[in-house]
Amino acid sequence: MFGQSIDAFVRRLVKDAGLDTLGPEFVEDYIKQFTPQAERRIGMAALKMLDEDGKRKYMNFVEQSKGSKPTPEEAIAFVRKQPDEAVVFFRKYVPDFDKKIEAAFDDFAKEFVASMKKKE
Repeated sequence: MFGQSIDAFVRRLVKDAGLDTLGPEFVEDYIKQFTPQAERRIGMAALKMLDEDGKRKYMNFVEQSKGSKPTPEEAIAFVRKQPDEAVVFFRKYVPDFDKKIEAAFDDFAKEFVASMKKKE
């Protein structure tokens, strides 16, 4: 879901936005810089799907894994650093998580491609 598919997702965005025509070196640099932003955005989307009880449980879950109380930024980063564990958690606490996160990916892709097209 996250991890490797984020890389594939970002590569697809670069191609869909037409940035792949700017040369392989540019593309790799862009992907390297943009991937953390995409991961953060998707992580935030996943966290927003939780109700208040789910958010509390998620923070406790991250705290147990981390060994100390996480900051909000650390809670978002956990999705990126521990994608398999995070997905298991979200599937447990968010009904239809896979469909909802796929919609979040799609919305982000549409916004990104549209913003790149405006810059042309």
